[in-house]
Amino acid sequence: MPNSDMFDEVTGPSFGVCCSPDDIEAVLAAGFDYVELGANRLVDDAVFRNLTDLRPPMCATNLFFPGDLRLYEDDWRPHARLVVERAARLGVATMVVGSGNARKSTPTTPPTQAEAAFIDIIAEINSWSLPMGVMIAPESLRRAETDVWNHLGPMATALRTKGVNYTADSYHVAWEWEHEGFDVTLESSGRFADLDRRMAEKIPFLPAHVHVGNAPRTVPTSDDPFMQAFARRLRDLGYVGCISLECTWTAEELPAALTALKTLFQ
Repeated sequence: MPNSDMFDEVTGPSFGVCCSPDDIEAVLAAGFDYVELGANRLVDDAVFRNLTDLRPPMCATNLFFPGDLRLYEDDWRPHARLVVERAARLGVATMVVGSGNARKSTPTTPPTQAEAAFIDIIAEINSWSLPMGVMIAPESLRRAETDVWNHLGPMATALRTKGVNYTADSYHVAWEWEHEGFDVTLESSGRFADLDRRMAEKIPFLPAHVHVGNAPRTVPTSDDPFMQAFARRLRDLGYVGCISLECTWTAEELPAALTALKTLFQ
């Protein structure tokens, strides 16, 4: 089973930041519990050696596949096995798969076919990552990033049929409203209709991991109605896992960001 050291059903969720290896010290100094690094950095032998020596708390990774890889045409297995094996050695519990460019449809693999193929690929990776203690958990992405799995609820349900869990990302959930004709901004996201009912559709059951950023992908505040609804849905589901800040930030903003996350989710 995946490493569970990062969360506790009594004390509640743990909080981290998606960052580069150069930012580890600043993130932990601000009081966060862990860092979430890009899996693409693990292919660099020097970076991996440094992380092995440093052993920072790492609940998860993101950026699973490189952008120049084409999932439905290239051999993705050597890369996937390498990053999973190295993540497992670092104690990573969850590997998020966004990888918008890699998972885009192609002339020979149209979107509907690509969505089915993507689910099968993730299920295969998950089948040999779980025995190593690593769970694979894809996230939905906005249309500007990919044309494969833009709606979180249907993606989560499709993954579940294959025994795979998912990542709930507030930024990408907010941009699902773009498809309905909304001009997605920080202000408009607070006026999305029937937030609680719609949030239940978009987050249909307990996710494996959570990413947090507001509609402009900046540090969220605790008084943002959209973020409140996102957090409320996760609390209602009993989520006590890892919650990673994934947005633009500065070191000076991190203490206030941590306070806002604790206010929203605890």
